[in-house]
Amino acid sequence: MRWQPVNLSALAKAIAAELRRAEPGRAVQFVIEPNLRAEGDERLLQVVLDNLLGNAWKFARHRPDARIEFGLTGQPEPAFFVRDNGVGFDMT
Repeated sequence: MRWQPVNLSALAKAIAAELRRAEPGRAVQFVIEPNLRAEGDERLLQVVLDNLLGNAWKFARHRPDARIEFGLTGQPEPAFFVRDNGVGFDMT
């Protein structure tokens, strides 16, 4: 592992661009908060974001107004998030 500062917003934008290139006919709105940074192994963080954004891309597939967000929340404590308006999961 190589611990270093990582621009998560830049990683998310690159992944979003690749998803769009793979399926150019899909209309998906990406909302990526700018300048989100963390400390960690850039390669591993890219794998995590690729999986999370890829799942959001997959589960928002049937939405004509598909929206995928990457951001930072402060409540109850700071945390990065990926959110989409896809089908979701039945937690029961």
